[in-house]
Amino acid sequence: MGLLACSVLIRNMEPLPGWGSSPWSQAPTANTFRLVWGVFLLNVLCCFSVQPECREEEYSVGDECCPMCNPDMGLVTWRECSSREDTVCRCSPGYFCEIQEGDHCSTCLPHTTCPRGQRVLKRGNYSQDTVCADCLIGTFSPGGTREECLPWTKCNAWFQKEVEHGTSSTDVTCSFSWTFYVIFIFLGLLAAVLIIIYIRRKRPHTRPGARGLELLQGQKQENTVKFPVTEVGFAVTEEETAFNPVNSG
Repeated sequence: MGLLACSVLIRNMEPLPGWGSSPWSQAPTANTFRLVWGVFLLNVLCCFSVQPECREEEYSVGDECCPMCNPDMGLVTWRECSSREDTVCRCSPGYFCEIQEGDHCSTCLPHTTCPRGQRVLKRGNYSQDTVCADCLIGTFSPGGTREECLPWTKCNAWFQKEVEHGTSSTDVTCSFSWTFYVIFIFLGLLAAVLIIIYIRRKRPHTRPGARGLELLQGQKQENTVKFPVTEVGFAVTEEETAFNPVNSG
């Protein structure tokens, strides 16, 4: 198309000054080279000018504008466009086609996430959305992509009771009764008493009477005053013995 326009333009060109009546003579001149060079540049400009100005949601293929598959809308390119057909778009994983036009999908929507209290009855595919169903009595679901609802918790433990009933979206709430706490405190006190008794029995001990006697003896020893004992004697010589026959006898 562009080449045809350029050829028509070239045919309608007037001869350059100085060429006379026969610009296509066999003898090349300087003007001939100028003309060839001008035609070449004109062809190049014509070829560039045939590139179409496509919109933001389109892209160019040759001299045509093809629709673009927008990934923000869940679309992916399934088949590139050509001179015979447009671009064919399909849905990304996690999306389903709402408007189908032959092989091409023009509108994709994300698969539905089941709300609280419901489960997935049938998972979505390319052409169908997810199908949800309510949970049966005695089960619950926090929502999402679960295919089965969860059973309610049973408060079967010792001293455990049901505080809040379950619903289709919440579980049963269990709690320990006050009897559990009373027994727990009693067992703690009993254990403390047994430990104290065991520690006292392990300590060495004496009888009360013997202990009092030991204390009394200790006090007596502290009150006793000790005096030094000095021996007093008289030294008798041999001369005194001779003069005292009575004493010597």
